[in-house]
Amino acid sequence: QALVELAQVFSSSKQHAAVSVPAGAAPTPCRPSMDEIPASEFDTSSFDAKKVVQHYRKLVPLPQLQRSLRSHHAATRQELVELINEKYADFVSLSSRMQGVERALKPLRAPLEESAELTHGLQTKLGAILDQAGETQKELARVRARKDALAAYIDNAKILDRAKDALAHRWGNPQESDDFLREHVAQENVARELRRIRLNLGGRLGSVPIAAEGPAAVLGAGSSRPPAPPASASGSTATATIAGTTVGGAEGGSLAEEDSPECQALLREASEFEEAFAEKLRERLHSLVSAAKRGWDAAAAGAGDASPGVPAPGPPARAELLAVAHLSRALVTVGRSSVVDATFADVFVKGALEAATAACGSAAEDARRQASSGRGLEGSPGGTFGSGALAAERSVLAVDLGPFFTAVQQTLLVEGAPILWFARRLQSSGGADGGDMENAMLAVPSLHLVPNAVAAPVLRHVQKVWEKSVFMPAFPDIFAANYLHSSKFIQVVEEFMTRAERQSFAQSPTATEFRRRWKTQVYFSLRQKEAVKVLQAVAAKPLQPAGSVEQCAKAAGGDFWLEASAELVRVLHTIWSDRWYLEVLYPKMVQLSLELVAKYGKWVGSVADAPDTPGAGWDASSASASWVTTSLPVRLSRVAADILQIISALTESSAPEGPVGSLSRLVVGRLPSEAAAGARSGSGRRPDELVRALLDEAAAELRPVVQRLEACILRSAAAAATPQFAAIRGIPALYRMLSKPVPTQASPYVESAMRPILALRQATAAAPADTVARWACQAADTAALEFSMQASQLLESTKLQEASLKRLGGRSTGGGETQVSDLDKIHIQLCLDAEAFSNSAAALGARPEGGNGLAKLAEVVVLVRPTYEAHHFPPAQAAS
Repeated sequence: QALVELAQVFSSSKQHAAVSVPAGAAPTPCRPSMDEIPASEFDTSSFDAKKVVQHYRKLVPLPQLQRSLRSHHAATRQELVELINEKYADFVSLSSRMQGVERALKPLRAPLEESAELTHGLQTKLGAILDQAGETQKELARVRARKDALAAYIDNAKILDRAKDALAHRWGNPQESDDFLREHVAQENVARELRRIRLNLGGRLGSVPIAAEGPAAVLGAGSSRPPAPPASASGSTATATIAGTTVGGAEGGSLAEEDSPECQALLREASEFEEAFAEKLRERLHSLVSAAKRGWDAAAAGAGDASPGVPAPGPPARAELLAVAHLSRALVTVGRSSVVDATFADVFVKGALEAATAACGSAAEDARRQASSGRGLEGSPGGTFGSGALAAERSVLAVDLGPFFTAVQQTLLVEGAPILWFARRLQSSGGADGGDMENAMLAVPSLHLVPNAVAAPVLRHVQKVWEKSVFMPAFPDIFAANYLHSSKFIQVVEEFMTRAERQSFAQSPTATEFRRRWKTQVYFSLRQKEAVKVLQAVAAKPLQPAGSVEQCAKAAGGDFWLEASAELVRVLHTIWSDRWYLEVLYPKMVQLSLELVAKYGKWVGSVADAPDTPGAGWDASSASASWVTTSLPVRLSRVAADILQIISALTESSAPEGPVGSLSRLVVGRLPSEAAAGARSGSGRRPDELVRALLDEAAAELRPVVQRLEACILRSAAAAATPQFAAIRGIPALYRMLSKPVPTQASPYVESAMRPILALRQATAAAPADTVARWACQAADTAALEFSMQASQLLESTKLQEASLKRLGGRSTGGGETQVSDLDKIHIQLCLDAEAFSNSAAALGARPEGGNGLAKLAEVVVLVRPTYEAHHFPPAQAAS
């Protein structure tokens, strides 16, 4: 308890010091003993001494805490005493002045207190007056709202009476054209009046009770008003839906806090009258449209000349078309455009759908009969890799929607079709013929017959009839065919829509739900497994190229030495054909194609890793030395030819057709039109550029495989050619101490070394000509490198031998009639051999450049070239 009191004193002292210390005065530093408790703990206005002591006694021992607080309290008290002593004169002066002020204000205290009491009383009276005025204002607002509601009731009641009178009016002879049109014009005006009532009263009322009365009773009610219903005692609000517009809710009233019972009753009466009126309009519209359809049917059936007084078969007359336009506008005005769509669909589309369904069922029955009799269904979709039995099973169980969509398009989506004729003339932009005035008379705003009366009913019919058999890819071929049929139907029907109609139809619930039902992801998974399985089956076999051109595999107009190459091309063309490809799966199809190309590259690359003896397969003993068909150069060149052909097909080409760029054109050509015309990607490239870049990357992944095959081919050629250069070491033995004439011809080993290289061109003829020429040049250059090494060793050894002979006895190595030394003859023979080899390599296109083998060979013989040029004679001169 003492600690708590001490802390309270300390807090009050600190607050007093904070008030008394003049601004700018330096605070007294805290004692070290108070480091455990910050001074800010005592400066807060919500200081609680008990909480502070309880908190810090857990951190600091109680005796130490007590000593710290007392020490700090004494220091603070001393500060205050020093401050008062320092400013003592100021404190005394201030006290004297405050006493003078108090004496001067004492006479004014009583009047001021009296004024305060009077002001308080006045404020109370004014508050009561203001409250009364507020209540009066609210009452006045209620009266005005009530007046406005009654005025709105009276005005709209008159409008409703006029509408009922106009609808009940008899327009004379219905056969007269003018009376016929005036009646429908009046009905359109009635629709506008009902819409006006709904707009006038709908935003003002909070609840509209609807009585359960039939349409006939409403149409015959005349102008009598139903009794106003009593106000809801419970305060609950009801809602009424009028022509698709919900009116109601606790916040429905905009002018009055409580609902007007008269307006509620009037809106209820108008709603009921509107329902009956819309039903009458629907029946009349259905009658006119049905009559028009009968006229078209009679004209299509080739009816004879019409009798006098009977309209000729064909499109409806102008008066009937105007009547249809008036009735359609009336229904749209009262918010029932769906009724117009349903009426046209019932007259023109329903029968066509039933006939198309029957045609589809008949085609399916024929397929089942043919399948059961063992005959294939001619023209039915089937898989490349499917069997006849599987095709028969598909014909029995699956449903092909091709006949259905074909029948629908032939009936509804051809030029001159009745519903398209009506759609064009009732469009808000006007009809296809006639003047602007007549077009304006026929236009029905917000009416979209093609998407709502043609496309949507067809899609809903497909979902209803074939929900369980079409949208699941149990048979992928049939699934893809049906998806393609539906996509083509949507594409065709969109050609008859305006741009606004296409956008609205694409976002409509019917189109969205129809697209959602197709299990395209499951379909892609099945196709992916099928494609990979086919390639794996081929890759599991030994990758042996065909023995001749006649045995090559055919695929997409090309010949391939490997069956795996042909199968890859077949699968890729199948993936992008109409039988497999779905536009919605374009990215996944691209990914699958790239994966298959990568797998193919991995499989064929294993050929280069197969163990084989370099140089094996070179038959030098035959009359015409050549590479046998089982040799590495022949086999690997054919594999490389296939890979290069696929790389060429994947590479972009400006040619409209041909094997070069065929796969690239196929993939890019399938790019969806929306994506092709869409915005650029984040990298700034168009979608077609991205696809081409992916294909180029796939082709680039195959080029290292070609390089590995090329290295194997060159190693085999070098292994067959380089052993021939061992004969270079025997040149000195041909001329030393034998007094042979100066050589004039190249040694036989040069021809023997060039024969495998020359035969390589014929052995690798399966590859492109430029590639074969490049291989031959590289093989010659590799042989030249070996030649240069052997020649360098020869020159070094002959140089050492010549020096040894001179040291031993000064014996002369010269001889012969030309006084050409044996060493010179060796050098001349070497130069002749190098020149003959270089000429043969040049005939293949090889040139000495940089640091290649031919350049090194020329560099080796350049030191003995002067001897060759000094003693070399043309063959004719040497013979003489």
